[in-house]
Amino acid sequence: MIHSKYISQNLSDLEKLSKELAPLLNEGGVVTLNGQIGAGKTTLAKLIIQQLTQTPLEDIVSPTFNLYHTYNKDNLEIAHYDFYRIESEMELHEIDLNESFTDKICIIEWADKFRDFLPKDRIEIFIKCTKNERVYRINPLGKFGEVVSNRAKIENFLGGLDINFTELQRLPGDASKRNYYRV
Repeated sequence: MIHSKYISQNLSDLEKLSKELAPLLNEGGVVTLNGQIGAGKTTLAKLIIQQLTQTPLEDIVSPTFNLYHTYNKDNLEIAHYDFYRIESEMELHEIDLNESFTDKICIIEWADKFRDFLPKDRIEIFIKCTKNERVYRINPLGKFGEVVSNRAKIENFLGGLDINFTELQRLPGDASKRNYYRV
């Protein structure tokens, strides 16, 4: 279940978070990642992309210098953006960001640089580093508040069936916008 705060002390903890976030996303889904340099934005983005596409982690690269990369699996397209080097909203138009908001899953690092440009429906993640851990604050905005609530209801229902429920696995869908998962 998605909580508003996660504490990660290692990569395994972060993998668990990515497994919880990935099933919440479909076309038009936006995740924003904010935090200081070295906070783990790229690592979390790569893990979410890996969950959605089964792309090997070593094949998912940081978009810092290219500004964005795209990944595909079945009919799902993911765009991974990094706003660190972007100076103006004009540059966001040049990389067709608005178009991505409608037909792709977008994962955006350094998104707080252009908060006013972002869609109101998104999952914001703020990362703070402490000496021995990272704290992830998760804020679902707009429709994602309802998505997170519905996910909690599904997990509560499945938990009451006395089955060994550990995670949802995304399955290839049909031509509709529906999502299918294996329990």
